[in-house]
Amino acid sequence: MTGDDRHGKKKKIAIIGVSAIILVAMVVAVAVGVTKSKGHKEDNTPATSSKAIEAVCQPTDFKDTCKTTLAANAGNVTDPKELIKVAMKIATDKLQEVVDNSQTMHEVVKDPLGDQALQNCKELIQYSINDIKKAFGNMGPFDVSKVKNYVKELENWLSASVSYEQTCLDGFNSVKGDAGDKMKNFLKQSQELTKNGLAMISEISKLMGGAIDIKPQRRLLADGDSSKTSPSWIDGRKLDLATASASSLKPDVVVAQDGSGKYKTVGEALKDIPKESPKTFVIYIKEGEYKEHVVLEKEMKNVMFIGDGPTKTKITGDKNFADGTHPFRTATVVVIGDYFIAKDMGFENSAGAKGHQAMALRVQSDQSIFYNCQMDGYQNTLFTQTYRQFYRDCTISGAVDIIFGDAAVVFQNCKMIIRKPEGDDKATVTAQERSDKRQPTAIVFQNSTISADIEYKDKTAFLGRPAHTYSRTVVMQSQIDDVISPEGWTPWTGQTNTEECWFGEYSNRGSGSATNKRVSWFKMVTRDQADKFSASSLLLGENWIKPSGVPYEAGLMRIAIISVSALILVAMVVAVAVGVTKSHKGGNDEKKPATTSKAIETVCQPTDYKETCQNALSEKAGNVTDPKELVKIGFQIAIEKLQEVINNSDTLKEIAKDNLGNQALQNCRELIEYSIDDLKRSADKIGPFEVTKLKEYVEDLKVWLSASLQYEQTCLDGFDNTPGEAGAKMKNFLKTSQELTKNALAMTTEIGNLFGTSSLKSQRHLLADTPMDPKIIPSWIEGRKLDIATANPISLKPDVIVAKDGSGKYKTVNEALKDIPKDNVLKTFVIYIKEGEYSEQVVLDKHMTNVMFIGDGPTKTKITGNKNYADGVQTFKTATVAVIGDYFIAKDMGFENTAGARGHQAVALRVQSDLSIFYNCQIDGYQDTLYTQTHRQFYRDCIISGTIDFIFGDAAAVFQNCKMIVRKPGPNQSCIVTAQGRLDKREPTGIVLQNCTISGEKGFDAATTMAYLGRPWKMYSRTIVMQSQIDNVINPLGWMEWTGTTNHETSWFGEFSNRGLGAATNQRVKWYKLATPEEAGSFAPGSILLGDKWIMPSGVPYVAGMMRV
Repeated sequence: MTGDDRHGKKKKIAIIGVSAIILVAMVVAVAVGVTKSKGHKEDNTPATSSKAIEAVCQPTDFKDTCKTTLAANAGNVTDPKELIKVAMKIATDKLQEVVDNSQTMHEVVKDPLGDQALQNCKELIQYSINDIKKAFGNMGPFDVSKVKNYVKELENWLSASVSYEQTCLDGFNSVKGDAGDKMKNFLKQSQELTKNGLAMISEISKLMGGAIDIKPQRRLLADGDSSKTSPSWIDGRKLDLATASASSLKPDVVVAQDGSGKYKTVGEALKDIPKESPKTFVIYIKEGEYKEHVVLEKEMKNVMFIGDGPTKTKITGDKNFADGTHPFRTATVVVIGDYFIAKDMGFENSAGAKGHQAMALRVQSDQSIFYNCQMDGYQNTLFTQTYRQFYRDCTISGAVDIIFGDAAVVFQNCKMIIRKPEGDDKATVTAQERSDKRQPTAIVFQNSTISADIEYKDKTAFLGRPAHTYSRTVVMQSQIDDVISPEGWTPWTGQTNTEECWFGEYSNRGSGSATNKRVSWFKMVTRDQADKFSASSLLLGENWIKPSGVPYEAGLMRIAIISVSALILVAMVVAVAVGVTKSHKGGNDEKKPATTSKAIETVCQPTDYKETCQNALSEKAGNVTDPKELVKIGFQIAIEKLQEVINNSDTLKEIAKDNLGNQALQNCRELIEYSIDDLKRSADKIGPFEVTKLKEYVEDLKVWLSASLQYEQTCLDGFDNTPGEAGAKMKNFLKTSQELTKNALAMTTEIGNLFGTSSLKSQRHLLADTPMDPKIIPSWIEGRKLDIATANPISLKPDVIVAKDGSGKYKTVNEALKDIPKDNVLKTFVIYIKEGEYSEQVVLDKHMTNVMFIGDGPTKTKITGNKNYADGVQTFKTATVAVIGDYFIAKDMGFENTAGARGHQAVALRVQSDLSIFYNCQIDGYQDTLYTQTHRQFYRDCIISGTIDFIFGDAAAVFQNCKMIVRKPGPNQSCIVTAQGRLDKREPTGIVLQNCTISGEKGFDAATTMAYLGRPWKMYSRTIVMQSQIDNVINPLGWMEWTGTTNHETSWFGEFSNRGLGAATNQRVKWYKLATPEEAGSFAPGSILLGDKWIMPSGVPYVAGMMRV
């Protein structure tokens, strides 16, 4: 290993080939170090046009369309620049053909709506053509330092193009005859070509996220300059919208109904707007109700409407679908020209519920801003059609799909008012229309309020529904009133869009924000996921929103909701004062719960099992209202309930019918002890604590509570194949304990969210008054560097040597374990195990902490066994080596279970050691080879082999630079690499394969045996394979369901930037996720394991974030 590797520097893995050359050239139009430099010949230039075409088309979903169209038009072209021109010419030509064919289609149109749909299509397709030209006409001089913005622009424009084409087709949904089918057929190839372009851009966006160093060159593909029209306030002039008024802005035109302005109507004023204006053209519209249909065409750029207030200046209309107007044409105001701004304006469609679709405002203006505006309607009030839009301090009212469209749009500090819908219609706030998984679009509510109109009494509304396959909506940091149904979200009638859509919630408040009864397909969003939907991330708002002067929060907001709830929850979970309890200067508490019942109700608010929480605390709490005492009582109840289960397990022996049942009972006693241990150390954390380490503290709590939950479930799993009713009785005994543990995890997660948005004051006012025993932390975490990368038995000066030939202190590993100091904290206890095959079962119990095994090599020093389920041993006890004590390290070791395929479940290594590291180790088996049971684990440069679920468990486990070898299974068996066991949506656990290789053993026949990346063992299973080499051993479907369950509907299986013959995702199961760079980054060891705190100091080779692949 190099010194760079030892010090954790990013490792570069060079896979820069023909595909990268062409794709980078296609998208960035700058040389990035993979094309030829001055004075040198190009490396890897495609030998033939067909090879170049194949490389260009590699990341697309519609490869045949890509290849056939380019092959038919490219001739012998191999130059990336020329291939770009050919590809884009084909796309625009195909779209033009659709426009031309629309004239012929008038003959098959059966009604006026069909005629309108055709006219709309001509307009929409022209927009699509414009955006494709805009996207690929910009390949001229370009500032390399702005490459991220440039790629975002391309994604934005191509996404809009995709949306326009889809909107054209949607227009035929209610049209008679076969005109819609014909248009769909005409558009098929155009849609595929446009989506292919977006796929290429997205691939490069990921590539630019960290895989390639962009060198400061400015060698360009095109020689011309096609500078984008940008309003002057973006480039320097500050509008200061927050304080701007009609007088301070010095309007170019004044509109007034009373004749005091230049014009009496808004439509007249539009004529004065200069084409492609370089200066913001301000139209001041004085108080009044303007009944007109207003359209700002695409040439009307950089225009601002300012009124006298959102209820004083109003543009109103009543066009609607019920009266025969196509929905696309019902909008009272249509804004197409880019950089539009509105302040203090009202927009209305007064058609009412009977009018059905009736828009007040349709926006396809890129980088548009609406500040202190009001949009009123019923169905389809606001059509956020395309591009990037920002709404601040606005009010939007309606009933059905109030806000819909396919823009990247953020609503900050806005109010959504739900009105009573017509008849049996469902009230829905949003209907997002994302039709391709790579579109960077979404509807985002941040710190907004969702409430009901005074006349709406039913209170059965929904936050949204998926209008298209990949709909994406997030409600975060918002006030959700009880107008929202507990299910939260609703499917689109007759569609299965819920399988692919993404509906998330994060850190909301209010009586409608409880998520315990939400639909199974909604997402409980993490802080990192929420952050990517902030205005700065989703919209790149720092470049255009911030300079406008509108009030604007770039990231997650700091929301002051310090109340009784915050007081108790903070006390419960963090045990530090953060400005909501009294300061240590002697001040009084700001608020105290008036009664115990009120205090208990507040404590239990964020939990899924509120009744269990309230009943348990009410029975034991007496008149207690002090948060500290409630904490103690809550943990004590959970521990007592678990102890009751252990006591009852003796009674259960009477009804255990077989050997496996008795083993299951014994395992339960052990597992529940582990669960109690983790609950106790969570409770013991309520003592002296350093405020600056708050994040690590909350993560510790979440990890320990997740482990406690997992132990309880593993106890129950042990009864799966046992006869009699012992399993059912144990499930009943554990019910309350499991609910209490899940409740504790819910509270901890809620506090993690709260502290993600709160300012921490530097106080150390603690709940506990006396010091607790500190957590056992190995000395190398605190300072001593083990330097595992170069460590050897001589440099480590082992405490014990094990050697089969008698040259060490002991001949067996188990003998050496007796020398380990109990709860070892002073020094890493090193056991050197010399070369040899040690046939024994080894268990490092919970008191054997801070231990290191070092061998002579993963194939030279091997601990082996053959216990297995087929021979009557419970899976939990089949492990050749079980590591329970925390801070375990293994280097140059082999672990094996030789039971083979016939043995079924047969574990080689079971790990529940927190903060454990395995470096250059080999773990061999067949089914269930490696059981990553609980806590945090890191594997580097290891080899793991097996057949079925050969890496399984519920730890937060990262495998970096490892090899997974798929072995030949038994007859009629499939092979599955992973089976993750996450039980609760709040657990911070997952299996992560980063820069690993997944391949088959010699002789493995992929043609006859199906292998898969993973399957969902439990309801919230979570696994990601990223930046890895996937060989063709993996089935194109990638992932498989767990037989007899619907776990795949609530699980999360992701892939990011993989390579190899098995990495193509175009045939993957519908429920897998193509992870974004932000999502993938949240699974890197620096994030999911907080590895900089404990992996980096160990000296093991380690990359904290995304690797240079």
